[in-house]
Amino acid sequence: MPGLYESLVTQSVVLGAQYALVAIGIVVLFRHTGIANFAQGEILALGGLAALEVQRAFAMSIGVQVALVVGVSLLGGAIGAVMYAVCHAPLRRAQDDLLVVVGTLAVALLLGNAFRFQYGSETHSVAPLLTDAVRFRGFAGPEIAVIALPVMLVVGWLALQRYTRAGRRLTAVAQNPVGATLCGIDVRVWFVVAWAVSSLVGALAGMLVGGLIGVRATVPLGYLIKGFIAAVFGGLTSVGGALVGGIALGAVDVFGGYYLPTAVRDIVGFALLISVLLMRPQGMFGRLTESRL
Repeated sequence: MPGLYESLVTQSVVLGAQYALVAIGIVVLFRHTGIANFAQGEILALGGLAALEVQRAFAMSIGVQVALVVGVSLLGGAIGAVMYAVCHAPLRRAQDDLLVVVGTLAVALLLGNAFRFQYGSETHSVAPLLTDAVRFRGFAGPEIAVIALPVMLVVGWLALQRYTRAGRRLTAVAQNPVGATLCGIDVRVWFVVAWAVSSLVGALAGMLVGGLIGVRATVPLGYLIKGFIAAVFGGLTSVGGALVGGIALGAVDVFGGYYLPTAVRDIVGFALLISVLLMRPQGMFGRLTESRL
């Protein structure tokens, strides 16, 4: 029995880290712009497919792996900046965030169809950055990479906001864009940064998760929904809450999947979310803000 529980805990942490990676990208953007990006799943797929193309073209040496991480990061950041220019900047002029959200749905459909046309619907295997030869306390190399990334992102993001001028400006934009503008901060620049960082996180997540479970042209809708649930559970304004929410939801899925039928497991996850929102509408670690979509 101890071995069983240890296995379930391991699976919970690994699955929860995957949900947390999706949730962190969602929270970074929503906290600073008030926009929910429904193309986040396609950005994950983009990171995994980019790794697939590099693997097909080159032998995966240490140098190629480092270049892959840098390249996927730059690609994700660039996609985020483009999405700001295409979706956020022009549609935000109408003073209706709903139009921006609809714009992200249009981008999701465009990218998803393009990826399916090029790669089909099958799952492609991708070599992980860390192999199974690397192990730590029951976790294999690919699992360690998936767990380490959200932890490093949360620590790095909190340190950025607390100790750097750029972080303080991001916080000012998140709390009061109008006041930040009056203080001489170019809000548009920091909106671009938020979009770029959110997409960068998504692309890196897709690359690492692809090394664990394979890469598909589109991320399953249920996977993206679980990321949104984790973000709402932890609080849409809290990056650390996204990590906690992801791990909690992973535990519900794994333990619920072992002890309960699949349909009941999903009900438990949604019931937990509803219970949290009834007690704390802002999520476990979020803060109350003005109403936004």
